[in-house]
Amino acid sequence: MTKAYIEVERWTAERLTAEASRRGKTAYALVNELLEAALRLCADGGSPAEILPAWKTMRVSKDVGGMPLLPRTLIGKMVDRLFETDPEWLGKEWFQAGRQLGDVLRVMYPTIEDLQLGAERLLPLVAERLIDVRRAGDEKGRSRIRIRVETDLTPATSAAGERFLAGMLSAYPFRPTEVHVGEGAIEVIGVYEGRQPPKPHSEPEEGAAEPPETSTHEA
Repeated sequence: MTKAYIEVERWTAERLTAEASRRGKTAYALVNELLEAALRLCADGGSPAEILPAWKTMRVSKDVGGMPLLPRTLIGKMVDRLFETDPEWLGKEWFQAGRQLGDVLRVMYPTIEDLQLGAERLLPLVAERLIDVRRAGDEKGRSRIRIRVETDLTPATSAAGERFLAGMLSAYPFRPTEVHVGEGAIEVIGVYEGRQPPKPHSEPEEGAAEPPETSTHEA
């Protein structure tokens, strides 16, 4: 097979070499594996930018025992039926489910800023029109967090969704102080009540400052 030479940044080449060594492969084999997977995704109409958020979504789903292929219309019908018979039980269960997800998300997104970035990455993969996470102080100097989700929900799924977000916030931990559930939107505001979460392990982002030196490395 004929080899080609592609220019990459030195820090990218170093990471490729280190990852190939960790996996017991040559850099040449790993680069071809990565590029082939990305090119297949592009051929199906996807974007390489979707790879990481899609993987994280599937990872979170596995960690919480979720079923990503379950139609949301079916979930909506089940929630509507249960809301009619036992709304209190339904609210408790959705709060606990949100807390379980929050515990998993804190591993991937240790701070609210990380969670905000994660929500932006996940948005293209979910049906919601908007997932907005913001931190803001109040008049007493306390740290607050606001999560706003815009989507198509029935009154029952809106109520369940509000409890789910409240449970997720409690994992960071924030105590909900305000809840606004309106047509097509859920907004939960909470006050930070715990110690500062550990600083996250930084990941290189697109557009981040890169070393100016460029080298040619064999691929």
